[in-house]
Order: sequence, then structure tokens, then C-alpha cells
Amino acid sequence: MRARENDVRPLPNTHVRRLAGALAAAAVLTAASPAAAARFLYQLTGNRTASFTLDAEPTVVESGVAYFRVDGVNAFTEDGSGFAHLYFYTQASSGGFTLTFDPDGPSYLETQGATLFEGTLDHPVMSPGTFALTDYDGPGTYRLKVTELGGVPEPTTWTGLSLGFLATGVAMRGRRTRNPKAA
Repeated sequence: MRARENDVRPLPNTHVRRLAGALAAAAVLTAASPAAAARFLYQLTGNRTASFTLDAEPTVVESGVAYFRVDGVNAFTEDGSGFAHLYFYTQASSGGFTLTFDPDGPSYLETQGATLFEGTLDHPVMSPGTFALTDYDGPGTYRLKVTELGGVPEPTTWTGLSLGFLATGVAMRGRRTRNPKAA
């Protein structure tokens, strides 16, 4: 019997098996994918203002006895914006951070106070919270608020959503009724 124009035919078993196999492979591959690293928003207020975002585990370009440096951070200040170099210091070096737009030039902002990270200088993990900082060589005071930004869903979440939509589509396809032919 030939299929009529309005008839809905079920998927052959071979197609269903291939589809199920492909979905299972996708689920396994995405389950092994690493999750996106958390990002923090830094908002500095006080005598000067600045804001920037940074990964919770930033890529260290340089580290010394009591500091590490991160490059290429898009920073916004009251004087404009640009790609900045950030230096973060341990408590042994008065804590805080330095923001500069030219690593060989003058600093835009130098603070001291709390240590803003945990871990080692080669593998720091940034700390969220609110910190009181002061100018490294002046009377300025600052408040640094570090908050976690909403992350991107993990690959397994996307796989689960995709499988759910697929299952819904397959269920709806199976429930279609044939249009009765007018006599």
C-alpha cells in the first residue's frame, strides 16, 4: 500500500536505532567536557573607579616572589577603557592589586589591603567578596566588590535539554492522527 499525502509513517527501526546511538555518543562526549570556568566582576569605588572581569582561575603571565600578573583584561575606568595588565599581591607585599595600561609605564591605580586570591602565585584562585583597600602611596580609600557572574550551562545541561526536546518531538510525532478522507 502506498502512503497517501496526509498519512504519517513511523520511523523505521533502523532510523530510531541510529538516532539513539548518535544521541548516546553525544551524551558521552559532552559528559566528559569540562565546565566553563567561573568569571568574577570586579567593581572598585572610592577616590578612583574601575571595573573589569576576570576568570576565577586566571592565566598567569608572570609571577614573582610576592605577586602575579594577568594581561589583556578589558578594564573600564573613569578616564576610559582599554586592555589592562593586573598585578595581584600577597599579604607579605601589602596585598591589593595594581592596574596599568602599560606594563613599562606608570600605574593607573595601586592599592593595598586584603589579598584577593587563594592558592599559589602560579595557580591562583580568585576570591569573591567585598574588600576595603587603600592607595599604596597615598590617602585614597576604596571598596572593591567581587561578584560571580552567571555562567554558561555545562555541556551535559545542553545535552539534557536537547534530548528532552527530541523526546518531546518523537512523542508528538507518534500521536498524530490521520486526517479522515472526505467521502
